[in-house]
Amino acid sequence: MDRLSTGCWIAAFVAIPLVYMADVYDGALLPKLLALQLALLLLVGIYLYRAQAGQCPCHRLFWPMGLYLGLSVLATHAAVNRIESILNLSQYISLMLIAPVVAGTLTPHHLLRVVRIAAWVGLPIASIGLCQYWGIAFQDIPSRANPSATFH
Repeated sequence: MDRLSTGCWIAAFVAIPLVYMADVYDGALLPKLLALQLALLLLVGIYLYRAQAGQCPCHRLFWPMGLYLGLSVLATHAAVNRIESILNLSQYISLMLIAPVVAGTLTPHHLLRVVRIAAWVGLPIASIGLCQYWGIAFQDIPSRANPSATFH
């Protein structure tokens, strides 16, 4: 199970930065969010499987996170733009799940491996963003801002 969760984290770090759809408004945000949520859905399944077997630590952060998310759900009813509010809520849920899922699915050794691979994946992306900023190369790749680590 450790190899599966490590593989999922590595695949997420490799694939999510490359997700882009030109036909979608704000071409990178929504497809990347969907890719992150699908990866987290699989990892939450692994987390729940390990928790059922008694291999995951119980997280005291779940109560404050749940309270915050509950208040955020209530706030969506008072929002002027409910669609955007729900989109932001889905981002909050995804980002809040990362810490407990990392703690529940990765051992310290596997976490170090995932962090190393994430750094190696981020290096060429950041290099491309710097080359765009300096006008050296990659001007045809759409990006959100220069220097950019997230392509638009």
